[in-house]
Amino acid sequence: MRNLKAVEVYHILKDVLISGMSVKGQRAILKNLRSLKPLAEDYSAAVQEAQEKMKPEGFEDIQRKANTHNEAVKAGVQNGLLSGEELMIVTTIYTDYNKNFTLYVNELNEEEKQVDICTLSEEDFGVLISTNDKKNRSWKVCFIGGSSM
Repeated sequence: MRNLKAVEVYHILKDVLISGMSVKGQRAILKNLRSLKPLAEDYSAAVQEAQEKMKPEGFEDIQRKANTHNEAVKAGVQNGLLSGEELMIVTTIYTDYNKNFTLYVNELNEEEKQVDICTLSEEDFGVLISTNDKKNRSWKVCFIGGSSM
């Protein structure tokens, strides 16, 4: 299962009500949560770590300058505006950071993870959908290979 899909399924299942389902269906959901939780936590930690580690030196100062510039533009004042050259440098730094971070996250999203998933009967999957307020498009990610999660 792709890493991103495992994370999405975990976040959907962690908030669902399972009381109307069969005991077997409830156990399947709980087992799936137990299998998916470490993957979701590892993914979140990896993304947060990348956000911090990939920042170039002096990034906080660059953010402060960019925020001051944006506030000056909104207020229509000259004080705090960056010169054209400074603005180009700040934009380049942000663009490079975002590009590299996005590439890393995309690679992380596509990693294949081994996870044991218990399937639900059609009846339990129907109960799961009808007793929870998730939109139908959110449930599509829980439908794997012709059988429901």
